[in-house]
Amino acid sequence: MAAPHVAGYVAYLLTLDSSLTPATIESTIKSKALKGAIADIRKFTDSPITTSVVRVSLFLSIAAGTTNALLNNGL
Repeated sequence: MAAPHVAGYVAYLLTLDSSLTPATIESTIKSKALKGAIADIRKFTDSPITTSVVRVSLFLSIAAGTTNALLNNGL
């Protein structure tokens, strides 16, 4: 569900300045992102959704491969 939020933010940026390039938009998004948004991913493995060993393993492997940044519009 992150894609619709990012697409909306890109549309918002383009309404502010329609001459923005894709590279400028990318750097803006990355520079405003909150880094390290999820501090301890292992604590979420105790939830009822992630009770099986397979789910826990999958959940941790996906989390390990992410950039761990939260979209932030700076407002």
